[in-house]
Amino acid sequence: SSSLAGISLISPFVPPAMCGDSTMGRSGTGLGSAPPLRPASRAENDGTTAGTETGDHGAAAPVGTMVSGGSSSSTSGPGSSGLGSRKGQDCAHLYVFTAEKGGMAGCDKELQREVIYELSQGSKHLEHARKQDAKLDQRIAAMLALLRGAPPQQRQVLDRQAEAIGQAAEAQRDWSRWCCVVDMDMFYAAVEIRDQPSLAALPVAVGGIGMICTANYVARRYGVRSAMPGFIAQELVRRQGAELRFVPTNFAKYTAEAQVIREVIADYGHYEAHSLDEAYIDITDRVRDRAREGRAKAVGPQVAQGQDEAAAEAAAAAAFEGAAPEAADAEDEARAAAELVDEMRAMIKEKTNGLTASAGIAPNFALAKMAADENKPNGQFFVPRTRDALLQ
Repeated sequence: SSSLAGISLISPFVPPAMCGDSTMGRSGTGLGSAPPLRPASRAENDGTTAGTETGDHGAAAPVGTMVSGGSSSSTSGPGSSGLGSRKGQDCAHLYVFTAEKGGMAGCDKELQREVIYELSQGSKHLEHARKQDAKLDQRIAAMLALLRGAPPQQRQVLDRQAEAIGQAAEAQRDWSRWCCVVDMDMFYAAVEIRDQPSLAALPVAVGGIGMICTANYVARRYGVRSAMPGFIAQELVRRQGAELRFVPTNFAKYTAEAQVIREVIADYGHYEAHSLDEAYIDITDRVRDRAREGRAKAVGPQVAQGQDEAAAEAAAAAAFEGAAPEAADAEDEARAAAELVDEMRAMIKEKTNGLTASAGIAPNFALAKMAADENKPNGQFFVPRTRDALLQ
């Protein structure tokens, strides 16, 4: 359970948010981590490289033997369909840094896999990852064999047990809270680009040849992302006719900016920050206060015209046609939540001299965490607050 009392963090339909603190050397309190469902997820959880931004949920270790800069013997490029590309596809799931992040849509995934495969050959990390992958395949095969061999009666019992678990989860579904996750956009890179505007149009990675902490959106179009070894990112960009610009990390500067951001966030509710670039905020009280203020403004003119105050409040609560008072309250709160989060993001941008944040708004933090990625960069996403709309 979280120290944010009374807040349901976990929806029965989504895994818990994974919030390992990679920048401050401690794991997130009370937010849990989802069970791995694929080899890449396992790699994400096996070891976190200090300094990578959140949203990666861990980082693969450096791949081992470094290929010296820029002149790989391979002539394969974008669209290559050679043996290396096929093998790269086979092992891509072993690395967290092959997973897509915001801003990577449209990058050459085939080339990315090919470069990763070529530069990983002979490394102990790849050998270990393949062994772990084979073990996982064996576990999956054993589970499937066990399932196929289960008699019908046993499967019926298991089906009933699963249905009971689902019903119990439904009974505990909590729509009452307003949870917000604020996630700074390419935080470390954004700080450096703000201070060095000449970098804005270049592919930029914060970190070094061993490991990248984050990459700007220009670099992501080349397939570069956080948690990727720098020498792989460098070769990937070079094969596409550009040069990746490395900027050394400056955690004193990032920490100072994070403090400015947290001072803004603190005005909107109790929060927990598990990394420098992200915060989990309970905005419930502020949302309800804002909604009440809105209703009071709607009531005021009617009372001034001599209408009974109670009648005016009832009329304002059912402001939209055919709506019950409870539905009107929900509509008011939804509007208030969107306004508050938009204001908070604008205030962060003002106080940090231009750094942007994306946000998710939901009944729990697991959903809010996922929602924060939906409209990156510099956007926000509102998760529907009815069961049917949510599942759609």
